[in-house]
Amino acid sequence: MKKRLFFLLLACFLLTAQALASPLESSENQHENPQNQQESQENGPEESRVWPENPFTDVPDWEWYTPLVKEVVEKGLMTGTDLNLFGPNDSVTRAMVVVVLWKLEGSPTPQNSDSFPDVSPDDPVTAWYAISAAWAKEQKVARGHDDGCFRGEDPVTREELAAFLYSYDLYQGTPAAEGFLGMFSDAASVSDWAQVPIRHAVGMGYFRGDENGLRPQDTVIRAELAAILLRLLTPAVG
Repeated sequence: MKKRLFFLLLACFLLTAQALASPLESSENQHENPQNQQESQENGPEESRVWPENPFTDVPDWEWYTPLVKEVVEKGLMTGTDLNLFGPNDSVTRAMVVVVLWKLEGSPTPQNSDSFPDVSPDDPVTAWYAISAAWAKEQKVARGHDDGCFRGEDPVTREELAAFLYSYDLYQGTPAAEGFLGMFSDAASVSDWAQVPIRHAVGMGYFRGDENGLRPQDTVIRAELAAILLRLLTPAVG
């Protein structure tokens, strides 16, 4: 009887000691192996990985252009189209192109603030790009149409963007590159006036084409412009 009581009390003691030790051991294991906590944080919502402070609701983390948009925004080359919007699929306009090239150059002050007859710093429609347009005209980075007007709100095709980039590189003192267009299925659709700029854009690595070719007459979208700007910063002459 006494032996049975002794073993019963011993069993209760052992069970109580094990229960008290369990939370302590668990805590010590977490302390000694912080990798568990780190992996838990890294495996959290994917939105926090690429751009935790992303201000744009239309630039989701999983899109191909998100890290590119992040970089051009952080470099101060592009901004949003609205408070919370970047407009990655919006058309690029002539005004947008001269603004980003002007920023890429360090936002210089042109010697002459007058530029094109349809651009004025006093016009609320054109004021936001007036200085950029004046600089671009002064440095022959941008040219007007036959009537002299800039038409900043007009969308830009890929071959027109190539012409801007070609003029900008000439201004920079970069020699023209001779890219090979024969690899692109739609090379024959490049306009005669755009042959040299397109070859330059391909040779410098700005334009890489896709399964549909160069698409010279397609309108450039803002996500594409972000990618091309970063290639402009690190050209690969070919």
